[in-house]
Amino acid sequence: ASVTVGGAVAIHGIRVMNSRKGLFVAMPASNYVDENGETKFSEIAHPISKESRNMLNSKVMEAYHQAHEEQQSEEETEDMSEDESESFSQSM
Repeated sequence: ASVTVGGAVAIHGIRVMNSRKGLFVAMPASNYVDENGETKFSEIAHPISKESRNMLNSKVMEAYHQAHEEQQSEEETEDMSEDESESFSQSM
């Protein structure tokens, strides 16, 4: 996802991720290997306050669920069209 903040700043690379605990919003991050050879992640951009993070997470998840529902509706419509096509060709 991409978010525009106050018409002045754009943040690109926000992702909705799935973990064992469920879906969550991941801010854009870079990774690096620390002195112990472990890969670490560092957020490039992030909300400063808890309220800002909650609002951003809420808006991103809302958009995600809306897009997911639209995609499912389109797939159901395509499936129905395929079923109708099969019925039509079989009845000829």
